[in-house]
Parts: sequence; C-alpha cells; structure tokens
Amino acid sequence: MKRVWLILLLALLLGVAGQRLYHARKAAAAARIRQCNNHLRLLGTAMNWYAVDNDGYPPRALKQLVPIYAKTVPNCGSQPYQCEVVDKSYTLSCQGGHGDYPLPPYYPYASSARGLVVKP
Repeated sequence: MKRVWLILLLALLLGVAGQRLYHARKAAAAARIRQCNNHLRLLGTAMNWYAVDNDGYPPRALKQLVPIYAKTVPNCGSQPYQCEVVDKSYTLSCQGGHGDYPLPPYYPYASSARGLVVKP
C-alpha cells in the first residue's frame, strides 16, 4: 500500500514540476519577444530621427545610426535585425527565433509606413 501512495505522490510531483517548467519556458519566450519589440521600436525611432536630419532618407545600414541616433545596434538573441531601404521607406525585421513563441518568420517587424507590427 505504501508503494502505491509513493508512486502516486511521485507522479503528482512530476506533473507539477513539468507544468511549472512549461510555464517558465513560455514566460521566457514572451520576455524575449517583448525585448525584440522594444529593440525594433527603438531602432524605428532612430531611423525616423536620421531621416528627419537627412531630407527624409533613412540610413542604408543600421551601423549609420551609431553613435548619434543610437548607442549601439542591438541584436535579437544572436541574430542581427534585417534592414531594407527603398527610397524614403524602410522595413526592419527580426531574424531571431523566439523559442516557444508562435510567430511566423520575419515577425515582428517595424516599417516607416506601419510602425511596429507584432502579429500578422
């Protein structure tokens, strides 16, 4: 009888531990996506300020924002942000994976036309 209770207690503890691990991973993925959104928002603001100072033309490369418009160019995890410039418009997109966060490729992104776009 003691074995049955021990097995049931062990199963219960493993279930609780598994559930906590799942929620911890989900919270960590949500934190990574919030950080990515903040980086894109800051880069978009820096791109807009650069464009204001340069007759509406955004920089061709993110490195041109440093040091006047941004202290550094952040990355999303280990991946750099992709910058596409066409005439006076730009699109910044994320190349990093966000773990368990269900987002399609190139999301989130920021553009001069739409601002920060988090979901499709």
